[in-house]
Amino acid sequence: MNRSTGWKPDLAEHVAHAHGLTTDERMERYGVTRLPVSTSKRMMQMCFVRDQFESSACVGFTVAGATYARLRFQGFEPELFSPLTPYNGARQMEGIYKGKELPDDGSHPFLAFSFIQTHGLTHESILPWEWLTYYDRVREELDLDVFQKASQFRISNFSRIDETGDDRVDVVMQALASEHVVPLGMQVGREFNKYRKGLGPVGIEVGPGLGGHM
Repeated sequence: MNRSTGWKPDLAEHVAHAHGLTTDERMERYGVTRLPVSTSKRMMQMCFVRDQFESSACVGFTVAGATYARLRFQGFEPELFSPLTPYNGARQMEGIYKGKELPDDGSHPFLAFSFIQTHGLTHESILPWEWLTYYDRVREELDLDVFQKASQFRISNFSRIDETGDDRVDVVMQALASEHVVPLGMQVGREFNKYRKGLGPVGIEVGPGLGGHM
């Protein structure tokens, strides 16, 4: 599969839906775990969205953005983190560099989070994301200087939501209400390119696959 958008599933994935509930029933069922208004507003104000250009670095952007948002929820004002550290680092953990340039074909979230738990994140000012050089940068192995500067910004832990269906929705809502960040990975079809350019709503699509996006 051409994973041109960048997300590689960590394990065998499937789409789990809550079947058999009307819209009103969903509203009633999940109303008790709905986000407090104040929390929702804070999350919107801290929304972290950046342009990955034509690269497959969405996992790197998501991991760096999730860490940034979590720190802001805790009252800190961090500098922006570079998406290149978790993206390139995850692929180094796969052991496929071996002295060669890596193709820009995406990465696994588990490896990206594992990398910044072990080695840390670098600030954008140290490892900048620049549109003129992004394609070269996503193919480079991280050097020792990046590792040394990243070591002071490591996450203590992360976890995967394994529940499916209604239980998954409950756990996600509880996590968000507790001001945790919940990154999502999904398979998208070729129509997704129209959606991301503002030409239509994003929805589940039946058709030729494009790859994974996070």
